[in-house]
Amino acid sequence: MKHIILSLSLVFIFISCQNQKSKRPEQTVEDQIKTELSRNIENETIFLGLKFGMEGEEVHSYFKDLVSKGKLMLLPHEYLSDKGKIYMYTFDFGDEDTTLQNITGTFKAYYLANKLYKLRISVESKNEDNIQIVKSKLKEEYILKYGENYITRESIYNNAEVYVWVDGNTMIEISLGLSNNVLIIYTDLVAVKNSEETPREALMREV
Repeated sequence: MKHIILSLSLVFIFISCQNQKSKRPEQTVEDQIKTELSRNIENETIFLGLKFGMEGEEVHSYFKDLVSKGKLMLLPHEYLSDKGKIYMYTFDFGDEDTTLQNITGTFKAYYLANKLYKLRISVESKNEDNIQIVKSKLKEEYILKYGENYITRESIYNNAEVYVWVDGNTMIEISLGLSNNVLIIYTDLVAVKNSEETPREALMREV
């Protein structure tokens, strides 16, 4: 009888713990940003060695240097990006799976007071049917670099899951774009915090 009572007690305790855990509010992106910024850790270097705070001319010179080193390709066609140039990066996932080959990303840089504070990489595949696989693979790669402590939220554009890491002053987002692509976005949270722009002004400038 004592064994039965003990077993029932353990079950009750386990269920109570689970209920308390489920009632505990999940951490939001805003909570994570507040926590990370309070640590006063600023990470400058982001993708391919680019650094927050670089001026526009520095960024373009850096892209040209990466092209000369074979790390980027410069696309010579009629479409325009910053200063009429589009730079392309080829992702190497080290995987023989054909669905993860020919994955490329193009860059768009955003500036506050002519200093880089946001970098957007639009990732595309020649096989448009596997974009979800590409997103999942990118998530795996970023977990290896930034850890499991990411937050999932819903995209305001397509209701898909967005994966968010906050590391010091750097926020990294991986989400589905609107053109059958995956977006990787790096943002300098300190620069955003110190900016006097309204959200509407920032949106109009970045369109």
